[in-house]
Order: sequence, then C-alpha cells, then structure tokens
Amino acid sequence: RAPFWGNGIAGDRFLRGEGYAHRIDLEMMATFGKIPGICIMVVLACLLLLSFKKCAIKDQASFLLLLVCCCMQLLFSSSFVVCPFFFMTIGYAVAINRNSSC
Repeated sequence: RAPFWGNGIAGDRFLRGEGYAHRIDLEMMATFGKIPGICIMVVLACLLLLSFKKCAIKDQASFLLLLVCCCMQLLFSSSFVVCPFFFMTIGYAVAINRNSSC
C-alpha cells in the first residue's frame, strides 16, 4: 500500500492479514518501504563489516560473531521487532566503532 514510505512497525502483519514476513529483508521493506528498507540493510551490513575490520581484540570479534550468528534466525523465521539479539548486535557494533581502543 505504501511502497516508498512503508507501513510502519509490524506493518507486514496488516498486509498479510495473519502472520508476518518470515525474512528480515521482506520485513524491513514492508516496515520502512522498499528503497529505505534496502538502504537500512546496506548501512547495517557496512556497520558490521567495519566493526569486524576495526576490532583488533580477538574476544570482541568472537563475541560480535556470536551475536551475528544469533541473528541468523531472522533469515528464516523470526521478526526483528521481537529479536533482542538484533538490537544487541547493532549496539555492540556501534560501540566497537565508537571505541578507538578496539
């Protein structure tokens, strides 16, 4: 109904009537719109790649990888709205990028 601006948080549930979009890419595009959803996914991917490059301490890189692996459920059947690991991963990646000692 709103391909550019999206339908808001949990907007995919109204489009389908029942259930939700079972993949993060579809849910992002239904929530934020096609172009903004793709842009958000690209920014998140760049944030993660930059975090892995900046991370010189092996323990921090291992923990970030663990968080990313916990987010793999979003590729199959889950919603980013209810997945705490998604937000933990973003927060940890931002913290790595802000911290100059990493």
